[in-house]
Amino acid sequence: MDRLLAGLSTVAVSAALLVAAPSIAGADVRTGPVRATAACPDPTQIIDEEATIPQEVVVGTRYTQRMVLDVWADADCEVTEASAVVDAPRRDFGVKLTKVGTINGYDHWQGSLPVQPRTLRNTDAGTWPTTYRVNGAGVDELTVSNRVLRASRLTFNAGPEPVRNHRITYSGKLERASWNSLRYLGWTGRTVRVTAFYEDHGNSEQVAAPVTRKGGTYRLSQRFPGSAEYHADVARTSTTAAAHSRTDHVS
Repeated sequence: MDRLLAGLSTVAVSAALLVAAPSIAGADVRTGPVRATAACPDPTQIIDEEATIPQEVVVGTRYTQRMVLDVWADADCEVTEASAVVDAPRRDFGVKLTKVGTINGYDHWQGSLPVQPRTLRNTDAGTWPTTYRVNGAGVDELTVSNRVLRASRLTFNAGPEPVRNHRITYSGKLERASWNSLRYLGWTGRTVRVTAFYEDHGNSEQVAAPVTRKGGTYRLSQRFPGSAEYHADVARTSTTAAAHSRTDHVS
């Protein structure tokens, strides 16, 4: 009789444990412990600052260009909304961003702002600070220095071909977009770097640096450096994009 009572007591204890088991936090009698959702590492720093980089938009006189707005946010922070405010010189633009994917644990939010030449003035060229804002487990903001630059173009000729009297002349014209008149106008006082790419030994060097005159024209003659591919370029400024010419072969 004592042995029977002991057996019944064991069965009762086992049944009690089975009834109590579902009350254990995080347990499931069918699948085992439930995997917890990853927590947001820092609700105040959701945006990936290294991946969210400034953009540069070069605008001419005819065609609308788009400023691409990209922000990357920690996927564990469950961002539900992202936006950008572009601080242009004469007004602000608000852009709602759309989630376009997730890569390596970061959500990619994207949008764009059309930039039309006919709505611009020359004084609008330069930095357009852009502030990204995301809302999720917390709120985070990041401001980057996007740029809107005036387009430029450069013509270039090296000759004559073939060279005569061991002399070569570099000539051409530098222009940049005027948003005030929607025309390209000569750009005065800029240095044009002429580079020679030598065929025989594969090296290159800057061989001349003429300065543009009134109307943006330039011309310079010098002793012929040798048979090469000649190319000209003008450096970018804070308001105007760099200009690059075609290549001219002279031997």
